[in-house]
Amino acid sequence: MSDHHRNNDDVESYRSQKRQQEREGRESASPPKGSKRNFSSEREERMAKLRQQMQDEDMELAAALDEKIKQKEEEAKPKPQETIIEVNEEELEGLDQEEQMRKLMGIQGFGTTKGKEVKDNKNSAARGVAAKNKARKYRQYMNRKNGFNRPLEKMN
Repeated sequence: MSDHHRNNDDVESYRSQKRQQEREGRESASPPKGSKRNFSSEREERMAKLRQQMQDEDMELAAALDEKIKQKEEEAKPKPQETIIEVNEEELEGLDQEEQMRKLMGIQGFGTTKGKEVKDNKNSAARGVAAKNKARKYRQYMNRKNGFNRPLEKMN
């Protein structure tokens, strides 16, 4: 029994020595109080630099987006007719009023876009062949057979 008691004392003394060493290590490793301010000021400086970099990047992105928007607006603007249509009165004499108007305005005729790809349908709110109305699919949420805790089924 004395051996057991002696082993217990050895273990306790070993543990206390270890705790003491750890305390001393922590105290020697902890920085002096003045250096703590250094760490916080360095951190604040780094954060300020990062904030400035992020603001610069945001400004660059905004400028690039503004440029793209201006380019798209310029492309979307209708371009004026570059050539002036010259029509002689002699050409208009034998035509009825509608044909005369077409000739003066430079319209050859009206066509159809059926079966043709139209640029605006893909980029705007106008919905062409690409958007088809699909039949709605209904699912029952209430009053289901076999309880609620299972996947929803499609209704007929």
